[in-house]
Amino acid sequence: MCRKLFQMALIGCLSFGTNALCAQSFREPQDHREKSRERIQMVKMLKLTEVLRLDREAASRFFSVNAQYEESKRRLRGDLQQDIERLRQLNRDLNAPEKELRETVLRVKNRRKDLNDLILKQLEDELNLLRPDQQARYILFAIDFRREIDEIVREVREERPPAPRPAERWPDRLAPRPPVESYKERSR
Repeated sequence: MCRKLFQMALIGCLSFGTNALCAQSFREPQDHREKSRERIQMVKMLKLTEVLRLDREAASRFFSVNAQYEESKRRLRGDLQQDIERLRQLNRDLNAPEKELRETVLRVKNRRKDLNDLILKQLEDELNLLRPDQQARYILFAIDFRREIDEIVREVREERPPAPRPAERWPDRLAPRPPVESYKERSR
């Protein structure tokens, strides 16, 4: 019963977010994603409080740490997305400076590492606030919750009409790149 209620609440949140996406212009997909992320976070907090059997004080401490890390991860993900978009722009440019390509690739790599490190630090700090039985329930909850979210997202995507392929959306983006030999010749 509780699982059904949870699924219905989550489906409601996601479907509301999907309707909002359709109403918004193409230029504001981040806003929709952020709203959906906030709704999912709210459902997660409610469910987690129940699963971990947290009292008000413990819940306040736990979600304070959680919120601090979520904000840091949100900023880091935003920076990562900007770097990825820059990498896409450079990739479309057949004469992109090799130095800038290397620097951007390195930034993407470092930001991904930073994000992974932050996720592990968050887990460590959250687990330190919990008793061993709560730690076990938290880890299992995180795995199951992620699986449920992925399943719901998959179902929502299956209901939508298929999106056009990248070549159909942006035919000029996928221009052929020169062979690797020409990169080596240009750098000399």
